[in-house]
Amino acid sequence: MYAKNPEEFDVKWNEFRQYYLVEDITFYTYMFDYYYPKREKWSKAWREGIHFHTNNLIESWHNQLKTHYLKKTRKHRIDYIVWLITQVVDCVYRQSILQVFHGFEDVSLTKEEKKQHQTAYELDDDTAAEYISIVDAQKIYVKSFKKENIYYEIAVREGVLHSCTCPDFYFNRILYMLNRTLLNMTPDQLEE
Repeated sequence: MYAKNPEEFDVKWNEFRQYYLVEDITFYTYMFDYYYPKREKWSKAWREGIHFHTNNLIESWHNQLKTHYLKKTRKHRIDYIVWLITQVVDCVYRQSILQVFHGFEDVSLTKEEKKQHQTAYELDDDTAAEYISIVDAQKIYVKSFKKENIYYEIAVREGVLHSCTCPDFYFNRILYMLNRTLLNMTPDQLEE
């Protein structure tokens, strides 16, 4: 559902609702239960500043799957493809994540991600600390860079930043700034 802003999304959602309540109520119920509550995560209306679309990432991944894993043979049974993705590709992907996590491999950043990284690291330590409110060992709130009076909740599990309510969660200024600030803090400061 393409919409440039939340108001346009609401109009299109109402059109979608009116159509599918008549044509296929099961599909509408599924979309309403599983996708509508997470609309900020998947609709362009809430994803300002994102300069790529999922289709490009999927096309790239599909090309890698065909080139590196399926090789020259294009006619594979579905059970083989499922096995390949769940056993081989998933293992390689998890291994890559662990290598990045432990510092053996660098994270590949896009131009926009590099810009966000630089913006976060240009803040002095005192200014960066003003954006952060540590609730406890599992929850941190970080003030939005762009929106006034908006705070994002970051979940921490076993000392690792786990998730964030920010719409562009993966690599953004908030996580870069938080990570940099936490690395510079002493254990006593973290407990305050």
